[in-house]
This record gives sequence, structure tokens and C-alpha cells, in this order.
Amino acid sequence: MCVFFFFFQAEDGIRDAQESRGLGDVYKRQSTQSTGVQLPMTRLMLPLVLLAACELVGALLHPLHIARPHESVLAMQGNLLPLGIFYTNISIGQPPVEFQVTVDTGSTDLLVPVKGCKGCKPGAPTYSPNASSSSAVESCHANCSSCVGPARQQCGFSDSYLTCDLSNLTAICTVAGGIYRDTVQIGGMAASDVRFGGIVSQSQNFDQFEHIDGILGLAFKPEGFDVSPFERVVEQNREVSNVVQTCLTPSGGLLVLGETGDDSRHWEGELMWTPITLKAWYTVHADALFVNSKDTGVKGSALNGPFPSDPCIVDSGTNFLSLTSPAFDATVRLFTELCTAGKNLTGVCGINATSPIGLFGGGAVIISEESVNQFPDVTIVLKAVEGADPVPLTMGPAEYLIPVGGGKYRLGITRGDCIIGDTHMLRYWTVYDRANMRIGFAPARHDECVRSRQTLL
Repeated sequence: MCVFFFFFQAEDGIRDAQESRGLGDVYKRQSTQSTGVQLPMTRLMLPLVLLAACELVGALLHPLHIARPHESVLAMQGNLLPLGIFYTNISIGQPPVEFQVTVDTGSTDLLVPVKGCKGCKPGAPTYSPNASSSSAVESCHANCSSCVGPARQQCGFSDSYLTCDLSNLTAICTVAGGIYRDTVQIGGMAASDVRFGGIVSQSQNFDQFEHIDGILGLAFKPEGFDVSPFERVVEQNREVSNVVQTCLTPSGGLLVLGETGDDSRHWEGELMWTPITLKAWYTVHADALFVNSKDTGVKGSALNGPFPSDPCIVDSGTNFLSLTSPAFDATVRLFTELCTAGKNLTGVCGINATSPIGLFGGGAVIISEESVNQFPDVTIVLKAVEGADPVPLTMGPAEYLIPVGGGKYRLGITRGDCIIGDTHMLRYWTVYDRANMRIGFAPARHDECVRSRQTLL
């Protein structure tokens, strides 16, 4: 029998030493110099359950890729639950060593275990500097957050995460080590002299890393100790556009680095563009939040969070839609009003919806198909680029009610920071146009996404 650990999480890399936001199930808030908490996973503390299943074997198969002149297409594994992350394979060194890494647009650093790592998963692949002909140590300098090693001659890092210990969701997990430079291959693209973190010590309670080896950050430099590895790929491969694209499905997805005209077969209609408002995370500005057609009335910083310290972001490392407290409370209120209007919303109607047994309290609730169909759409409206219409991003119960077995569902909407996570990305092809500081969304053609992914597996 296989046992799955369900964590809920919803946020991105740690932005400071507070609670964090969203790397799948790991809360990972990154400080500017990787000086401490790099938890982009979330500020949310969600309940945890255990589920017996055996799909993990298939989920851990190594994905392949297709390399084209202007882009690389990689298959992703993963799901909203129980893993709460989507991941792919990259390789480091000469000869290359392959690692499974979470695809995280809420952080910047590439982190993998180093040979001799204390606390890392037994049998996991490790990076051995002495075994790679292209390896180099990042020597300690004034911009390092710390210096490590016997003579303290290597630049170091220490990143911390929340909701990573399945027996204690408030516990902090930490990975630490030294910074190296080596050749990194992502799909068919390679870049030399890429800085990455080699994990030499890991908290024993870091349950997330029982399933993957490391983290691939794709955000901008202010969130890490260097630019993302993909940015190095773009710098060294001028034919590659500075664009990241994703398509997620309930059991995996596609990661596209670069772009070609052929990509449009994966979505319907035209891309809707919203500006990236801060070159750190993929920050956006939300104008409004609706439940069905009813406006929650929450606007400005109450909806987005304070700018620029804690803005609204789009994060592939957060599995759910995370809402600020005012937005979350208003959403609960409008769901409850539907009960008085005659809707049968199991887990909401007739109980305290935010209690531990309610959907908004993180409970796993048995819901009939008839009741599922009565749940409303939830739409967050983003600011548009100049001259365009606002960008409405809608998700329905098919996206935010997550089946966890036995006819039970959990709610993919949580309280925390403003983070647009994987529940929305299940519906939309997402384009992170880094060069033009904008993010595009269009309804995904999942049949095409699945077809493309199957050709890679």
C-alpha cells in the first residue's frame, strides 16, 4: 500500500522572515540575498490528511523533453493533491546528473542536494563537485549572505520553509549549503557557469523533499542569490525568447521555455495580458473579485496586499488560490448567501463554513455530484495592459473543488496573501513574458496539452 501525504499550501517563495507563500506544499519565502527564509510557499496553514494510493509511482517517472531551435518543451509530473506541486527534470554538471525539481515561478534559486547531504532523502541523486569537470565554487565575497566551508571561503545560503512538516504545520524546515557554478541543462537548452545552491544539510522534518530532489526557481533576481537558471539560458542562447509558458492538468502538464508560433495550438482565442508590476515575483494587480456575478467589494490593498512589500503574485509553486483575509471573508459571505438563496453547497450550508469540518476551514467533505454542480464560479479580475480590457480569470468547482478520494473534496481557496496559483492554471495556458514585463492568460486546450505531454513520456 502506498501512503500519500496531503498538504495544503498556497504561496510563493519567502519574501521575508514571516510566514510564507507558495511553493507547492512547502512555504518558501525568499529574502533578497537568500539570507534566511526562502519559503515561497505560503502564509497559509492548512490541514493535513493522509490518503492511501499508489499513483505516486507513475507520478515519479522521469519526464522527457523536445528541443527546438527557439524553445524547449518539457513534461511535468504532479498534481494539486496529494503532492501539491508540479515538477520536471533538469541536469547539472559534466557529465550531467539528473534531478527532479519543482517548477516554481514564486522563487528564483535552483537548489539540489550535494553528495554527503545530512538529512536529505536516502538514495536521491546528489551533486558531486569533484565529479563534474565544469564545477566551480562561488568564492566568498562581500555580497554573500554568509560564508561556509572549513575555511569559510564559499558563498553560502540558508532557506527556510513552512507547511513542510506533516506532523506539525507550524514547524519550520530549513535547507542550507554552499553556492556552486556549473553547466545546467533544462530540456535541450544548456547554460554554463550557472549559480545554484548545493544543499548540505536539510531538516529531518522536510517531508516535501521525500518526493522530489530540489527546486527550480523562475522568478526575477531580487528573490534569490542570482538570476534564475533560465535567464542564464536566454543570455547564452540568443535565439531563445525570454518567455516561460505552462499548461497544467490534474495529473501533470507542460513547461515551455521560449516560444514559437506553434504554441498557440494549446489555447483558445487570444491571450489576455496583464502587466508585471514589480520585477521580483510575477506581481500583478487585482482590480476586483467576484462570486458568480456578485462583486465582493474588496479592492486595492485589501485585495492585493501592501505594495511593494507583499503584492499579489502569480505562482506555479502555490497549488490553490490564496486570498487576503478581507477577500477570503467576503468570499465566504457570498458563498453563504447562496445557501439562503436555495443552493445546496455541502460543506458551506447549514454549518460554520470556516470550522475544521467546513470547506473554508480546510475540511474534507463528501459532496454529491448534484451539489458540486451548484457551487459558484469565482473570478479575480486583473488590471490590463494599456489599451486592453481587464483580465477576468474564472475558476469553477471543477478547478477549486479538489477530489481527495472516497467522494470527498477539499477547497482550493485559502486565506493568506494574494496568490493566483495552480487552481487557476488548470484552466488557463499561462505565458510569463519576462522580456515585455507582462503575463498572458487564455483558456487552455487540454486535449492538446495532454497530447503534447504524452509524446514526451
